Amino acid sequence: MDSFIHDKIYFQDIQDIKLLCNNDMHIQKQGIGFLNNDFFSGEAVAEDIGNCRAYYYLSNDSYILIDSNVDVLLNFKSKEETREIYENLKTYLLKSR
Repeated sequence: MDSFIHDKIYFQDIQDIKLLCNNDMHIQKQGIGFLNNDFFSGEAVAEDIGNCRAYYYLSNDSYILIDSNVDVLLNFKSKEETREIYENLKTYLLKSR
């Protein structure tokens, strides 16, 4: 996934991750960002999360929420890929702590 805005998140800065499935989240663009018919990336305000960086495909209603120095909300093209990345991240984080 590539966008005009890039964030670098270090594993040691991740405090928690959550998988939000079938979530009808209301996300509003805030400040710098990119939006087309398929994808959003940029600064946002998300319902129940607040200010965050968001990188997500509009057609997928599953998200990974990364709690770090900056909260990041992201997903991938499919729910399956989003879940797989979440599980891999979760496993890695549990092993590294």
